[in-house]
Amino acid sequence: MIIGTGIDIIEVERIREAVEKNDKFLEKIFAPTELKYIAERQNNIQTIAGLFAAKEAVSKALGYGIRDYGWQDLVIDHDEFGKPVVVLYQKAKLVAEQKQIEMIEISITHLKENAMAIAVANGMEREGNISGEVEKRQLSDDEQWITKTMVGDILPCRKKESHKGTFGKIGVVAGSMGMTGACYLASLSALRSGSGVVYNIVPKSIAHILEIKLTETITKKTEDLNKGYFSIAGLPDIKKALENVEVVLLGPGIGIDKERMQVIKAIMEHTRKPMIIDADGINCLQDEPELLKKREGTTIITPHPGELATILGVHTSDIQSDRVKYALEASKKFGVITVLKGNETIVCDDEGRVYVNPTGNPGMATAGSGDVLAGIIASLLGQKVGAFRAALAGVYLHGLAGDYAALEKGEYSLIAGDILEQLPLAISNTMQTKIDY
Repeated sequence: MIIGTGIDIIEVERIREAVEKNDKFLEKIFAPTELKYIAERQNNIQTIAGLFAAKEAVSKALGYGIRDYGWQDLVIDHDEFGKPVVVLYQKAKLVAEQKQIEMIEISITHLKENAMAIAVANGMEREGNISGEVEKRQLSDDEQWITKTMVGDILPCRKKESHKGTFGKIGVVAGSMGMTGACYLASLSALRSGSGVVYNIVPKSIAHILEIKLTETITKKTEDLNKGYFSIAGLPDIKKALENVEVVLLGPGIGIDKERMQVIKAIMEHTRKPMIIDADGINCLQDEPELLKKREGTTIITPHPGELATILGVHTSDIQSDRVKYALEASKKFGVITVLKGNETIVCDDEGRVYVNPTGNPGMATAGSGDVLAGIIASLLGQKVGAFRAALAGVYLHGLAGDYAALEKGEYSLIAGDILEQLPLAISNTMQTKIDY
């Protein structure tokens, strides 16, 4: 359970001036172990600034700032792998005990001009809502919680000889006039989750918008006859673009009508590559949901209750009355992995495996949140972690990023972009120590 967070950014030049003007500065701020670490790095000013920012971030995570204890009560040590770890002494340790803080995780980065640190103070581990307000419900014998340890084991180590092609080429078939944000959020979340290359496969009429909004993706324009949405006329362009990708994310913000239903059908029949079908991609299957069963290749669907009700031919209230039952029904009926979104997102497959996600909060019920989730899952699938495992890790990281965002912005003010911003922290705080030598 997260009890507090702290972020600090410091100008490296300010630290340089402090060191040069006060020969006692280092001894005042840093403990002997820290001074030794600094000396081993030839008094590198970026290192000093990073450690200073880390101390400030830790003090903020404790909720006090540097006032009830001394600088040397907060020590930034390093483990055998060089990872920074926080050690508390005297009054700082007492404050942590009073707040039931068991561990403080720290991340430090320093550039030429600035150093930044992020600290997260954790209490007793609870695989439920990060705020600690909701206790875990009792699961049935057929259900299991997704845990932090499980997801940490899923996320792959990055080998030193890796290149961008190592981490997957994702094709995001998404967007329409007025819904470019869906493609933007899905594509950027795929990149933030580790994808090496992301292609925006979009109607020609909206391509210029995505090219302005996204500078790190590759835009593939498809003929749309100036309609502003995917057209049958653009199918040759779509099929050609899909030749260069390894995973397809289909559906966010594409809209729905008879023509787009035909486009979705043609794409599903054309490629056997692993596919995540989200949002309007699912809605476009309302007349022929059996296309999911006929499709050759791994398929993950990520519906909200209304979308699942559409392809199962039931009411949304039915879905909500027994979410596990209907999620399993969809997986077994269509031969897909189902990610049923909502409070305690369900992940299941046609073998009967059922996992429940404990992370997330009501603030995430906002436009674009599902696009971010779809992008994360697509990214992990492209990194070869396996479809079911990609879905498990994706929903956990998505919810955790949302929980971090709620801590910073509050549930009322949370938007999908806030979830995106917190993805790096969610990933780094979930991964186990994995260093490739």
